[in-house]
Amino acid sequence: MNQDMITTDDGKKVPAPRSVAAWANSHGVNVMAAEGLHSKLRRLFNRTYIVPRPAADTVRQITESLTQGSTSCSPLRASIATWTTCWFPTC
Repeated sequence: MNQDMITTDDGKKVPAPRSVAAWANSHGVNVMAAEGLHSKLRRLFNRTYIVPRPAADTVRQITESLTQGSTSCSPLRASIATWTTCWFPTC
C-alpha cells in the first residue's frame, strides 16, 4: 500500500487503487488516521527484532503452565527465572 494519487480523465485527483487512502475510503475509515497508523506500523515492522516466527513462544508456554496448574516450571525457569521465582515460589 502506498499514498499515491492518480488523475482521472476529468482531471480529478483520487487515491491510487492500492493506496492506504483508497483502502480507508472503501472501508469507511478516516483517511488521515489510516495513513498515520500505516506509517507507525511500517516503522514498527521494519525493526530487526520483530520476526514473523519467533524461536520460542514463551507467552504460550507461561499460559499453558498456568492453565494446567503445573508446579514444574523447569522449561521456563531458564529464560525467566526471576519472574517465576517471584510469582510462583512453589515451582
